[in-house]
Amino acid sequence: LRQRVGDAAVDRFVRDHGSGFHFFMDPRSGVLSNLVGRVPLIPGSGSGNARTLEDVAVTLGSPVDEVDAHVVGELVRRLVVGHADLIGIDPGQLAPILPSQAVLGMLLPEVAGGTGLDPETVVINGGQDHACEALALGMASKGSGLLACGTAWVINGVAESPAVGALPGSMDLNHHVLPGRWIVSQFLGGLGACLEWWLGQCAPELASGDRDAAWNSLNEALLGTAPGCAGLLYLPQTGSRQVPGVAQRGGFAGLRLDHSRADMGRAVMEAAAYELRWALDRLRDAGRAIDEMWMVGGATRSPLWPQIVADVTGVPLSLTQYAHGPALGAAILAGMGLGT
Repeated sequence: LRQRVGDAAVDRFVRDHGSGFHFFMDPRSGVLSNLVGRVPLIPGSGSGNARTLEDVAVTLGSPVDEVDAHVVGELVRRLVVGHADLIGIDPGQLAPILPSQAVLGMLLPEVAGGTGLDPETVVINGGQDHACEALALGMASKGSGLLACGTAWVINGVAESPAVGALPGSMDLNHHVLPGRWIVSQFLGGLGACLEWWLGQCAPELASGDRDAAWNSLNEALLGTAPGCAGLLYLPQTGSRQVPGVAQRGGFAGLRLDHSRADMGRAVMEAAAYELRWALDRLRDAGRAIDEMWMVGGATRSPLWPQIVADVTGVPLSLTQYAHGPALGAAILAGMGLGT
């Protein structure tokens, strides 16, 4: 930073905020296609958001009932104006923060010509991927949950209030694409990556071959295992979310000579389910219980893993066969923005 913007700017920032800070730029904020001659920002996720309404009120110098797009815009503006030399952008470069469903305008002529789309195509502001998928799944009221299972797992629930203070400390508050709704999220770590690691180390013939064949072979072996894996436990190498701040390491405990490779695979799956149950328990204790849950992503290719999740959590679970939920939600969002 000192090489880029000079010592004076860094020293002033440290004087105002202290030396214990991390400086980063979110690539999602500005990397949007310029379709209509301006680049709006969607109301984004609160990933790593530790700000309370009280903090925001102090910063703005006035009471705040909830954090909406206008409040976020004012906070960003004040940060940029106060430290434009450090951040390296001019306040005039800031894009407006517009709500999902907002009509942005018509396509630029050069965009219409280059894509073959109708020049009168209306462009609608979108939303965060999990929020769009929640819309596609009909998640509009509290009690609904979305478990996204990719390399990393995230559990999302619908909130009808943006009360940050009611959230457990490790959870994030995101904007839903629906007005008056928010998404509460808990990052559960690289649980999908842990199974991929196990496959690579203990079943390389499955990991390196055809994915469908690999899942079929794995499922056949796992269906012969019993709950509890005969006393075998697994802690994800990405670290348990239940113990924040610890090193990202893990492994098997209780491994015996009579345990099979399939027992190890089931232990990895059960560990993921118990990480989820921990998050669901915290949501319930915070008055935001999830009563029904959608499960999407690669883990649903196993007939056993969703059943393990349902058994461990006790929450009714639904699966979807459609693989492009965020895109479907964005299409629905566009229709809503047009009033159709």
